Amino acid sequence: MARGALAAICLAGWLTVAGAESAPAGTTPQASAQPALSSSPAPKTAARKQVPRKSAEKKNPSPDQLQKRSWDFQHVKAAQISKNWKSHSGEWVVGPEPEHPGNQVLRQKTVKRNYQMLLSQKTYANFEFSARLRTDSYEQKTSNWQMGLIFRMADNRHYYKFRITAANVALLRCMPQPATVIPDAAGVTPVVSATGRSGKQDEQIVLILPFTGKTDTWYTLSAAGYGERLVLKLDGRELRMLQDSGIGCGRIGVFTYKTRAMADDFRLFYYPAPSLDSGIQVIRKNFSPRQDREVMIYFVNPSAGELQVQVLDAKGKTFQLLTRGPHSPGLNSVTWDAQGLLGEFAKPGLYTIQLTVGDKKYRDTVRVK
Repeated sequence: MARGALAAICLAGWLTVAGAESAPAGTTPQASAQPALSSSPAPKTAARKQVPRKSAEKKNPSPDQLQKRSWDFQHVKAAQISKNWKSHSGEWVVGPEPEHPGNQVLRQKTVKRNYQMLLSQKTYANFEFSARLRTDSYEQKTSNWQMGLIFRMADNRHYYKFRITAANVALLRCMPQPATVIPDAAGVTPVVSATGRSGKQDEQIVLILPFTGKTDTWYTLSAAGYGERLVLKLDGRELRMLQDSGIGCGRIGVFTYKTRAMADDFRLFYYPAPSLDSGIQVIRKNFSPRQDREVMIYFVNPSAGELQVQVLDAKGKTFQLLTRGPHSPGLNSVTWDAQGLLGEFAKPGLYTIQLTVGDKKYRDTVRVK
């Protein structure tokens, strides 16, 4: 795959990597549209799945090499979870799907008011993660069940949740200091509290669309992140592409709320993040906008708070401001497409990428060809 391919994937809204379950070719919906959604359940498997075991992970892969993993839980012994995943709450076991005993699935067996989470052991910055989910029995008094994906969970106060319920589908962000969210070609979207209750302001609704979620129905949810771009899909249909500078890297996983549920067919495509404890790093030292489209830049925020990343020309003047504002602690990333503040393209030459955190500055360079 050519360099910068994941950026094209996110922009187009369809995953075209060989071996992935891709949606049919078609035009991407306009980002400004927010139509009501209808249920489109994924077909259930009538027989034992004929799929390979989970894919092996390469040792020390390059940050430019797209990797893929998959977990179907078909070859996992009963009551065990893959070593790649860790249960943080709830009772997660592997067992047969009730209607199709030949198909093993991951099951969450408890119904409580708090969230039940299964998260990856590793962290990911630039990726596409999808899973099939189905709610089973839930709290009858309120019917307030939820299930979905968690991604870029840097810590207990910084993460995203992509969920479906009986009434809507939504993206929520947990972050003490709200950052600006800009839907593609749709202006600035206000971010509001998910609950409106005192003490719950950290969890904000970024996107919400009407949706009638049904029990005993399989849904495929997908979340992709590339730099500060996020792409959300439901049953292969792109819902929205967003630009968000809030949370850059963290664990991925699935969650349920007030419901017993099943999960299956995890798919993960990702670029390995570099080992960066501090400062800033440009992935490629030589960058051709025509060939590579964008260059990826990783940087570390020592603690949750304000920072900015800018591109400086040969004279030390600001050529482009890539990001500014509150970011999650740890690793973050942003892309540069060789354009300047006025939309002009960079002339060939050496440019400095500068990270400013408080009174400290960190720099790396990239040569535009």
